[in-house]
Amino acid sequence: MTDEELNKLRLRAYKLCRLFLVNLACYKVVWTHDTKQILNSPSFFKAAVGNFFDIAVLEWCKLFVDKKSFYYWGKLVDEKENNDFLREVLRLVNKTNEEFELYKKI
Repeated sequence: MTDEELNKLRLRAYKLCRLFLVNLACYKVVWTHDTKQILNSPSFFKAAVGNFFDIAVLEWCKLFVDKKSFYYWGKLVDEKENNDFLREVLRLVNKTNEEFELYKKI
């Protein structure tokens, strides 16, 4: 893959990250501030709020779960960056690499 192709792929992945964050933020804002209104509202609004979460999960999976995905983060960075990123994520969630390997097998 050329540098130009890799940069285009990274730009698309960036846009996917943005979509994930926008949908998650919309879901969290509406759900945390208007919970009673949502539960008592017409089904359209319940569906809309649920769709924010659904899309956020799907975009997350494209980026971080599905290794066959065109946008899988591991394809966008070199091995050193990949290892540094994983190490930092594991530190933030207070897990070891062994625990992560076990989790991936579930």
